This record gives sequence, C-alpha cells and structure tokens, in this order.
Amino acid sequence: VDANLGSFKSDYYIKRSFNYAVDLSKKIPQSTLKITYQHTGKNKDWMTKDYLTYLRVYTPNQSWLVTSTGLKDIQYKNSSGKKYFGSLVEVPLGQSRTVELKYNLPATITDNNYQLLIQKEAGLEDISGQITIIHRNKTTKTFKINLTRDWKLEE
Repeated sequence: VDANLGSFKSDYYIKRSFNYAVDLSKKIPQSTLKITYQHTGKNKDWMTKDYLTYLRVYTPNQSWLVTSTGLKDIQYKNSSGKKYFGSLVEVPLGQSRTVELKYNLPATITDNNYQLLIQKEAGLEDISGQITIIHRNKTTKTFKINLTRDWKLEE
C-alpha cells in the first residue's frame, strides 16, 4: 500500500515495478520483495514535487523482517490478522528509488500450503512485476505479470 503524503499530484509521474521471490526450499521460508519507484516528473510546480509515500507491505502474521535497504525507521504492526512493515519512501524528481525487504515467513508455510495474493491498489496505473517461487525440490517457477487487477497464485 502506498499513501501519498503531501506530494500534491506527483502520483501521476510515479512508475512502479516490483520483483518478488520466495524460497520454499529453506527450513524457514524466506521472501524478498524489491519495489522500484521511478519519478518521471521533470520540474517542481504547483502540483508536482519530490514524491513522498508511506509504504506498507502486508505479510503473514508471524513473518519476521531480516534485512531492508532504502528504508529507515521501519514500523512493525499487526493488522487484520497480518503483519505489516511500514516506512517512508522519498523519490526526488527525475530519479528512481528501489527499496528491498527480506523477511522470513512462518515455518508452517510449505510448498503444499503456500498462497500469494497481490492486491492492486485502486487508482494506480498498471504495475509490472516478476514473481519467482523456489520450491522445496529447488525447481523454480517465474511469473511475469502486468498488475491491472488483483493477482492470486493458482498453481
């Protein structure tokens, strides 16, 4: 979830993409999420400036953040039976920022019960992404998607 914080109409100029990988072959499954924000705006004016958003990433309730890059002062909260990691993300005009979260999933998640739901936030343009799943037997499956609506893993 992105919450534009005082960035006027800068959302119009933000292009988002993501890369998500989950490794189910480990004793404790681990996910890595990279989100890239590209600010295509060129000049500050009455409706456009540097982009400032509050990012929330929702995960299963017993997930644990291992490392992060591009984020500071991360908040950890529980909400609606899920855990989220939240932080401010700043993207200056004409620049890109990539944030990365690496987190452990609950040990109870396996190949047999792994589920993934990516919900498209209303009002955002299409978001390109890649999802990679590493199964217990080390085989991988990759999905390239253009997120135009909610996406659910259905293997």
